[in-house]
Amino acid sequence: PDDGFLIGANLTRTTYKFAKDPYHAQHNFVGSFAFATRSWFLQYNCDFLNAIGGWDLMIESQLSGPSYAFNYFGMGNTAQADFENNEIDYYRVRQGQLFLFPALKKRFAGNSGKFFFGPMLDSRDLEDTEGRFIVSSESGLSASDFETQHFAGGRFGLNFNSLDNWQNPHKGIVFNTQLSYLNHLNGSRYSFGALSSNFAMYKPLDREESFILVT
Repeated sequence: PDDGFLIGANLTRTTYKFAKDPYHAQHNFVGSFAFATRSWFLQYNCDFLNAIGGWDLMIESQLSGPSYAFNYFGMGNTAQADFENNEIDYYRVRQGQLFLFPALKKRFAGNSGKFFFGPMLDSRDLEDTEGRFIVSSESGLSASDFETQHFAGGRFGLNFNSLDNWQNPHKGIVFNTQLSYLNHLNGSRYSFGALSSNFAMYKPLDREESFILVT
């Protein structure tokens, strides 16, 4: 919301080698720049098949300067915004981030399924934007909260996709689940665990597959 006009690019490079199915390696580069706030965003993801024995190597990484991240209304579940006297912009928080997730990945059921695991590093830097709620005395934050916060942990994931057509599926299932944990390294004040899952099934109801049941 703060960044105004954005310019960006999204490039993918895929390399092929003999007996490498469906490819040898894939690299994805994403970058953007916001002129209004001079904030920037860089992302690099890669996937090397059969890099270590029968295991693939995948890397997810992100580096960004301060940009809009979330709205902050105060500490606790009972915190409320005062929209009678302030606009939503007053509660917006800008944050920079460094994220790195290298992982080993194993494919199964052809290329339909995969599970992966690896360490995770996440560093975040809140911007003490002048004139915002986040720097007011009511925010409940201290000067140490605006220091760079470092987290380390790990992530495990399982993905399965047997759809007959990714763009217009008629049959098959999709299942994704991830379990992650991060521990705060700046004095170990915080630790976070998260589990997320989703499931979808597509089944045709007639022989011509004109009607599809999705659950």
